[in-house]
Amino acid sequence: MEKKDLKKSLRNVFRKEIKYVITRREFYRISDRLDAVMQRDSHGTNGTYNIRSLYFDSLSDRDFHDNLDGVMEKRKIRIRIYDLADENALLEYKCKSGSDSRKKSLVITREEAMALERRSFASLLFHDEELAAFLYNKMTQNVYQPRTIVVYDRTAFTYPVSDVRVTFDHNIMGSLSPFGLFDEHVPLYPLMEMGYGVLEVKYNEFLVSPIARIIADIDHLPIANSKYSDARFLAYG
Repeated sequence: MEKKDLKKSLRNVFRKEIKYVITRREFYRISDRLDAVMQRDSHGTNGTYNIRSLYFDSLSDRDFHDNLDGVMEKRKIRIRIYDLADENALLEYKCKSGSDSRKKSLVITREEAMALERRSFASLLFHDEELAAFLYNKMTQNVYQPRTIVVYDRTAFTYPVSDVRVTFDHNIMGSLSPFGLFDEHVPLYPLMEMGYGVLEVKYNEFLVSPIARIIADIDHLPIANSKYSDARFLAYG
């Protein structure tokens, strides 16, 4: 699970990502087969844990509109935590081109995350990593602001060859307010029809054949699902 990467100050990952919107019933149908091939993530309960992300966007909402317009190169800036009591968080910059994805992560403190939520980016200047300087320049020059919070449960399976991960995100909720990343009572609203979730397949060089056969049985076409865009649609009404 991504939480273990809080031990690292910077991460740069190039991945293939394929997403499907499926029902929970469909997920339960293939989960036994996934269990026979893969391991449940060691974190959470039986491989299931909570994720909470605060998304930022420019003053002109460029990242949001790039998603809407189907621009090939899509970018996101977010802060991610796994527990409201976390003392650290991940500041992530994610770029995606088609099914190819690259993600860089920087560990920040809880206090730094709260400062970023207040649109105070100066703490990034005290980090030595190139990502910190890059994000400081990008977020100040383009007047980035907090836009929305997305919360969901993730059930994850892992496989060591090609670092394959299969995840099922469910109970996906978004906020109308972009403030309150660490607030237990931030108002949240469902982003998907009840009983549905997002299955995501991530891997490096190739998808190993036993897992590829299981995924091939999903009777849906891959989609370009964006939880961030869904949450912004919710805010726009």
